[in-house]
Amino acid sequence: MALSGFLDGILGPVLLLDPLWTILIISLALALLITLVTKFATKQDLMKQLKEETKSLQKQLKELKGHPEKAMQVQKKAMETNLKYMRHSMRATLITIIPLILLFGWLQSHLAFEPIMPGQEFSITAQFAKGSSGNAVLAVANGLEIIGPASHELSDSRAVFALRAKEEGRHWIELAFNDRKYSRDVLITTERAYEPAIKTFKKEPLRA
Repeated sequence: MALSGFLDGILGPVLLLDPLWTILIISLALALLITLVTKFATKQDLMKQLKEETKSLQKQLKELKGHPEKAMQVQKKAMETNLKYMRHSMRATLITIIPLILLFGWLQSHLAFEPIMPGQEFSITAQFAKGSSGNAVLAVANGLEIIGPASHELSDSRAVFALRAKEEGRHWIELAFNDRKYSRDVLITTERAYEPAIKTFKKEPLRA
């Protein structure tokens, strides 16, 4: 995806840091961006005036508790002032909302999970439809190693396999169950990247 490659080029170096520092730096940058957009995309003098007018009208409402008719007029004016304030403040939101959504999607693809690194042990859980029973057998590519038995009887409709990452790269795993075979990829890397953590097989009773 072109956008992902563009963001990788700009923000990629930040991913080399500890995830906490990565999130902190990006959060500060976003806060600064939103502040600048708010400042230059909205009329600050008008916003300040509307805010002061709202406070004044709220004060008048408190003083007019015993005069419902006058209070209704002041309340109507206060609502109109609030609407103007919201309309002007929304300009900054409309400018930043799409870039923020795209950036959060990029962050999720890089920081939602820890990558599987060479030499690391990890597990694969095959979750079948409720009530499923039988024997699940796992086969893996040469870059992966199964720790313990490769065959498991389903317990609570699922089977859990322990594996070890041997070599960096994208490797396949294949699960055989009731004469059906299901495969997916596992990414082994020292970079901050990974395959989707959950794979759903359409019209099949398996989530891996």
